[in-house]
Amino acid sequence: MVPVRFVSEALGETVEWDQNARSVYIGGRPYISSETKQVKVNGKTFSLNIVRVDLNNKKIGMKIVLAKDALGFTESLKDMAKRNHALAAINGTYFNAYEDLKEPTGNIMVDHRVVHLGNYGTTFGFTDDNQVEFDVVKFKINGITNKDGRDIEWAPYAINRTPPVNLSTIVLYTPDRGSETRFNSGISVVVENGVITKHLKGNVVIPKNGFVVNLSGTETRYLDRFPIGGKASFSPAFEPSGTDVSFWQKAAGALGVGPRLITDGKITVDPISEGFSSEKILSYSMARSAIGVTANNMLLLVTVNRATIHELASIMHSLGAYNAMNLDGGASSGLYYGGRYLTTPGRDLSNALIIYKKND
Repeated sequence: MVPVRFVSEALGETVEWDQNARSVYIGGRPYISSETKQVKVNGKTFSLNIVRVDLNNKKIGMKIVLAKDALGFTESLKDMAKRNHALAAINGTYFNAYEDLKEPTGNIMVDHRVVHLGNYGTTFGFTDDNQVEFDVVKFKINGITNKDGRDIEWAPYAINRTPPVNLSTIVLYTPDRGSETRFNSGISVVVENGVITKHLKGNVVIPKNGFVVNLSGTETRYLDRFPIGGKASFSPAFEPSGTDVSFWQKAAGALGVGPRLITDGKITVDPISEGFSSEKILSYSMARSAIGVTANNMLLLVTVNRATIHELASIMHSLGAYNAMNLDGGASSGLYYGGRYLTTPGRDLSNALIIYKKND
């Protein structure tokens, strides 16, 4: 039986549920469906769970979500999906699963906001009208303060990430970090409504209407660039390697993961060139997740029980992906659809990509 949620989200449109095909139809046309199948690639058989999403349907939306709506926490994929009224969800980028703070490691954009810098691998991005791109993109933050009537530029090395102990650095914290910075080192500059209000030490509350800039180690020498009463602001910048910067400037969401699997219909796996060195990426056969888009704009969310990265690329190619990349895998690999798991993750997650139905 289709969950009642699907009916309520249809907002008066004709909705049909095909149990055999595990598909949702709006106005007689399927826009999201799932399938469990065996695929034979290079003489080996792989068990796949697949969710297909028609991105040509303007009632479909995509969103990057954070565990407990903040960076550094974890939550079950199912709870993230349900809390955001998702039709489908798949695990996102890598994170420090074995640390006290479960911080992600890749580029992340949520609701047009850059909330984390990763700067390795491939980044998947999408716009509000379901345009998508895959590219190696450097995300940056450019800041400006005003002192004595002149603008002074500053740039954080990271955003919403705990600075390493005994490292000199500048880190930006926004409300996407949560209510507090959650560490005690350095000196923090508090900005509210664009005005610098405080210089504090220790764990600092992040204002909902502002941000915090933390200076640690030798970087505290720049504290005089942030005078109390002065103005401060920041904005994102993007350095794509193969796509137009205007796409990233208007992107609604993005996940930096990788490596890239398919480029313009061809297998293009080269993890070392994207900054990967772990054997989990280079050679291991393990549970994998992947995201791809076909030439006719069908989004593919895929999990496989066990495969190498090169095998995963061949699998996505066999499914018709025109562009595709790897997502976090192993115990993080998870796929949710129709109110239940198709692939159950072995742990709580830091972030995810969800598919939802837009309100009219």
